[in-house]
Amino acid sequence: MKSTLLQFTLSTLFLLIGIMGFAQEVQNVCVGSTSTYTVDEEDGPNGTPDSTYTWSVLPATASGYTINDISGNSISINWGTTPVGQYTVQVIETTEDGDCAGDPQILFINVLPEPEPVTVDLLETPICLDEDSDVQFIIQGEEGTTVFFTVTHTTLGNNPVVTTETFTDTNQVIGTEGTYTHTVLNPQPGVYTLTVTTVTVGECSLLIEEEENPTATINVNPIPVTGPIVPSAPAP
Repeated sequence: MKSTLLQFTLSTLFLLIGIMGFAQEVQNVCVGSTSTYTVDEEDGPNGTPDSTYTWSVLPATASGYTINDISGNSISINWGTTPVGQYTVQVIETTEDGDCAGDPQILFINVLPEPEPVTVDLLETPICLDEDSDVQFIIQGEEGTTVFFTVTHTTLGNNPVVTTETFTDTNQVIGTEGTYTHTVLNPQPGVYTLTVTTVTVGECSLLIEEEENPTATINVNPIPVTGPIVPSAPAP
C-alpha cells in the first residue's frame, strides 16, 4: 500500500513538473503599442557570440504589425492594426557555421482592442445660478471604461480668468448604464468646459488627439439682482 502511494505521489510530482516545464509565458499588448523582445542578454549585448537569431511572428498570415528593428538577439514590434487575437513571437538561434539550430523559443501574445470612444453630454444647459445649482457633465461610453478629463472654468467680464483642474482618479469608471457623471458643486458664474483626454479599458489606453477630444461646454449665468421699484413723484 505504501509503495503504491509513493508511486502515485511521484507520478503526480513528475506530472506537475512536466506541466510547469511546458507552461508558456503570455504577454498582453494593445493595438498600436510597441514592444521589444530580447533573448540571451546574459551572453552579451548581442546575445551569444557568433550566433545568429531568426525572428518571426506566427501565424505567417498575421498582418497589421510592423517590425521596427531587428538587432541580433532583439526585435522591436509595433502591433499597429493587428487584428485582436493570439499570436506567437518566435526566435531560433543558429551557430556561426549554420550547422546547428537550437529549439525555438516562443512567447504567446494576446493583442487586445483599444477602448471605444466616448461622448460628453450635459444634464441641462444653460443654467441660472442659485443656491441649488450644480453643473453635471455626463460621459457616455462602454461599461468599464475609465475616463480621464479636465474641467476648465472661464470667468465672465472683460478680463476673464481661466482655471483648469485635471481629474485622473481611477474610480472614474463608466457604469452599467453606460454613463459616468461628473458634478461641479457650487459653480461660479462663467463657462465650464469638460474635455476627455484619455480613456482606458483594462490594460489598454487611448490617448485622444487634441482636435478630437470629446468636449461639452455649459454657461452658468448669474441671476440678475433687480433694485426696488422707485415711483416717480405724483403729477400735480
